[in-house]
Amino acid sequence: MSAKDSLNDVRVDVVHNFAYLTNTANKGSLVVLNLRTGKARQVLVGDRSTFADPKQHLMIGKDAALRPDGSVVAIHADGIVLSPDSQWLYYRPLTDHNYWRVPAAALRDDTLSDTELAKKVEYLGSSVLSGGLIMDRHGTLYAGDLEHGSVVAITRTPSHTLATKVFVRDPGKLSWADGFAISQGYLYIADSHLWEVAFKNNLPRSGPFTIYRVKLPERDVRRRR
Repeated sequence: MSAKDSLNDVRVDVVHNFAYLTNTANKGSLVVLNLRTGKARQVLVGDRSTFADPKQHLMIGKDAALRPDGSVVAIHADGIVLSPDSQWLYYRPLTDHNYWRVPAAALRDDTLSDTELAKKVEYLGSSVLSGGLIMDRHGTLYAGDLEHGSVVAITRTPSHTLATKVFVRDPGKLSWADGFAISQGYLYIADSHLWEVAFKNNLPRSGPFTIYRVKLPERDVRRRR
């Protein structure tokens, strides 16, 4: 790691005693931390799955988001989540629309080179531009649509494409839905209003940091049998 790197989200695998972190800065990467030994490895540095597509941008209305120095915002590996069975790690850069996953077992295998590991990465498809991610026990991925003030539910179709459905939409309230948690049938949404203070686009200040909760859909167990 260098001074230009910036660790962002983390997911802990309590089954195998590993933690996985995203590095949003520099070239983008994942960090694999063995919680038993304390040994950490940086992997997939600058890989197509961790480096944001430079042809895509975070849009604020009709304009690309800008840093204070006037350059276009590029944020690499950011959102990250473990599948309920801890078999897959899902992740994505923030400033493009691409979604990826890799077997968690491959991340834990320190004998694999980055080239070998990159071959195990799967491209899932394109969906909303989001930061934080979370997955429920049924495998539905929830993501904040940062460009449209909403939260979406993402599932994989039988043809292995991504199906995206709006779950919560309230542009008047949701500004930067980035942190998520699931507890007792509710989705908790942390809205930091980050882009109102971090970018040069002169967005009006709309209010303080907010946490919302929304009831998750009921699942008909009998129908699934």
